[in-house]
Amino acid sequence: TSNRIGDDGMAALSGALVRCPALQELYLSSNQIGDSGLIELADALRAGGEASKDEDQGPTGPLPYLACLRLDSNKVGDAGIAALAEMLLATPMPSLQQLFLSCNRIGDAGLSALATAVRRSEPGPSLPGLQVLRLDSNQISDGGLAGFALATTTSTLGMLQVLDFSSNQITDAGLVALSETLVNAKYHLPR
Repeated sequence: TSNRIGDDGMAALSGALVRCPALQELYLSSNQIGDSGLIELADALRAGGEASKDEDQGPTGPLPYLACLRLDSNKVGDAGIAALAEMLLATPMPSLQQLFLSCNRIGDAGLSALATAVRRSEPGPSLPGLQVLRLDSNQISDGGLAGFALATTTSTLGMLQVLDFSSNQITDAGLVALSETLVNAKYHLPR
């Protein structure tokens, strides 16, 4: 946190992370990580997740015990979030409880990609334990929020405790769309 790690540093770190299967928290906040750095991380996690599917021991997936991923206050935009979403579709992260993406450059397209990954329910949810999702201080508009709301209507967000969209470009219309969706949602609560 609060270093000057950029995309090159993230590329170097990404390959090493998959060799740390017991990792529970990864703090990369307040750096200079952009889309290409997050794409490197997503590619490494996808490769690590696919490799772990071949092993018959313990939990599988990329960083199977990772509970907190902090990428807030970086330079991540839609392309980086899209890569993260694609990774989540291919190799879910069942232990991830907190995802911090605040203070980046994420717009409606990035939010839409993330919503697609969050809504996945077959063969199993991408983020079944997600409790905190922070997307404040990005570039998300009413359209992005409405799209997120519609995409997560029957999501597995039943564990969600904190959803932060503050300091974006959202007006009453976006919040009305989100509220109506939440009221009518059919969330799959864990048993």
